[in-house]
Amino acid sequence: TGNALLLQAQLLQPWKLQLQPGQSYTITSTQQTNLTQNMMGQELKMTNNATTTATLTVLAADAQGFQLAQTSNRLQLNMNMNTPMGQQDLQFDSDKKEDREGELGQQIGSLIGATTEALLAPGGQLTITKAPQTDEALNLPGLGAGANDSVAMKGYFLAPPATALKAGDTWNESYNSETSQS
Repeated sequence: TGNALLLQAQLLQPWKLQLQPGQSYTITSTQQTNLTQNMMGQELKMTNNATTTATLTVLAADAQGFQLAQTSNRLQLNMNMNTPMGQQDLQFDSDKKEDREGELGQQIGSLIGATTEALLAPGGQLTITKAPQTDEALNLPGLGAGANDSVAMKGYFLAPPATALKAGDTWNESYNSETSQS
């Protein structure tokens, strides 16, 4: 996916964007993952649905590019894992007090409300200039989109559809990745 993001950033031509300092955008990203893995005759199935809501703000725009800030507002997870040992389900919604106070909420709570700052250069390169401190041991599938990382921020600048857009228009982008190992 790194090459696809690089290609999309090159096609973007950020200097053509007319972003103005002070503009803010509410961005909702939904990621669905279905994973089936066979290991030593045992099958593991995992389904993960993650929805993140963030605010992207243009702090400044000049010849060096755009200074951006992304603040994570909400994270919703719905994970299901079927293993030979049994089934595990995990639901989390950062808007629910009981979820924020639970074990998972204690681990990822610092991501909600955290802000990442970045510079989007005219050539499409995105450089993180300020990132929140996170627990490197926390590695939940689907969390990357809510973890204020550069991949999530680059995703905001995908080339729009070829048809003209007006305020309130929406479109879907999807990416399928299938890998297999013998």
